[in-house]
Amino acid sequence: MIPTPAWRGRFAAIATPTPVVAGGRAGHVDQKKPARMASRVPDARLVTIGAGHLVHTDRPDQILSALGEFGIGRTHGSGRLPSLPSDQVPSASAATERAQR
Repeated sequence: MIPTPAWRGRFAAIATPTPVVAGGRAGHVDQKKPARMASRVPDARLVTIGAGHLVHTDRPDQILSALGEFGIGRTHGSGRLPSLPSDQVPSASAATERAQR
């Protein structure tokens, strides 16, 4: 499923401080794209973590630190992102089904 270009027009409506996380040159995304996104969201900041596409799994401490600067992700001082119980985590097949709708 490919999003329509119209969603980009909604960036200016985001009314909360927003980190735009990019994986750097090691990833497959042209780094001009997250920079452009950050420039269009009011009160956004581009955070580049040289980890490629899987920033959250390859550099968890760095992403937690970056998100923490926005007050995101820290739960009761544990330093960990909250997680869903395993029976509530959607399966890959469920994600594929949603994408095909």
